[in-house]
Amino acid sequence: ARAGTVVICLEDPEFLLQVADQYAKTDKKILYVSGEESSTQIALRSSRLGISSESLLVVSDTSLESILKNVERFSPDLLIIDSIQTPLSVGPSSRLSCWTG
Repeated sequence: ARAGTVVICLEDPEFLLQVADQYAKTDKKILYVSGEESSTQIALRSSRLGISSESLLVVSDTSLESILKNVERFSPDLLIIDSIQTPLSVGPSSRLSCWTG
């Protein structure tokens, strides 16, 4: 985590999307990662909620390494990971293990 980091743990994807939308309205880049829903499902929910922003990038991924590459690539001002228990990391033993923090 870097200075100014805020961590919010919730189990409400709609609320998380609404937070992302409000933050995107301040011209900040948001990376929203979902480990359980496809990008299409999130797009449908966003549309239903009236959320539409070019500053909001949605990714469906469970690979911790891939998520971190997207963070490096897009340098978001806000990173939201929906379903934090879902991301997996390939450890040195090449076995999948649950990422806990």
